[in-house]
Amino acid sequence: MLASEVLGPAQSKLNDLKKNLPPGYQLEIGGEQAKQVDGFLNLAVVLLISLVGIYLALPVYSTFVLDL
Repeated sequence: MLASEVLGPAQSKLNDLKKNLPPGYQLEIGGEQAKQVDGFLNLAVVLLISLVGIYLALPVYSTFVLDL
């Protein structure tokens, strides 16, 4: 059973609980869910860097091809 299958149905109740905590208390989701969120964030950063690199390389490559 995946962590998302377990946490999915309980997420709304956890969000309600998080809003009603007394001052000074916090609720933090850890374990597999935290690793999954961190992994997707890293993936998005790498994708963005790759796209910027491609768009920066295209003008250089096009001027090289046009000079031939």
